[in-house]
Amino acid sequence: MLEEFANDYIWAEGAPDNDDTQFWTQLSTQLVQIEQQIFDASVQYTSMYGWNNTDPHEPHVFFRTFPTDANWQGKFVPGVGDIAGAGDQAAYIRWLGSKKSKAGKPTYFRKYPHRPWTSSTDRDKLSPDYLAALTAYASSSIWTLKGTFINQFDQNKYNAGDNYATGPGTVSPWVTTRSLKRRGKRPVPKASPTLA
Repeated sequence: MLEEFANDYIWAEGAPDNDDTQFWTQLSTQLVQIEQQIFDASVQYTSMYGWNNTDPHEPHVFFRTFPTDANWQGKFVPGVGDIAGAGDQAAYIRWLGSKKSKAGKPTYFRKYPHRPWTSSTDRDKLSPDYLAALTAYASSSIWTLKGTFINQFDQNKYNAGDNYATGPGTVSPWVTTRSLKRRGKRPVPKASPTLA
């Protein structure tokens, strides 16, 4: 069974309105060409949405579907002995942010590419070939494609202002797991009735 997933990016440079099809088409092509280097041929790009603001209630201003052919598949070729990770495993990439948290700790922009390629000698580590591909991606133009990565101001997280990526990303050599939504606290079970 195939699994559908999506990657989100927010850049600091303002996006044009929906009339500029050339801009959006060029951006979507550039984005796919960069990302293809970290996904193998089992990944097929199907579509891309574009927004010109960060309001989650606003509709998208651009939509593109990609042909179902090899031009729009992942291009990463695993090395001899590389082992595909499980579906709930992921690689971990991070870019340092310009702001610190209210607790004074660094903030990061994070990506978790799923189903990473692992080492044949240590299944807890990424394969050398895949680590090299991710490192190239993390330091590529992906984080400066349109301005730089940006997190919109969040009063609960940052001291003030928008948070920008400050430089190329770094890749952990270790395999991690897919990030899951945090669950709320479980309700306290009701006390069992007692017999008098």
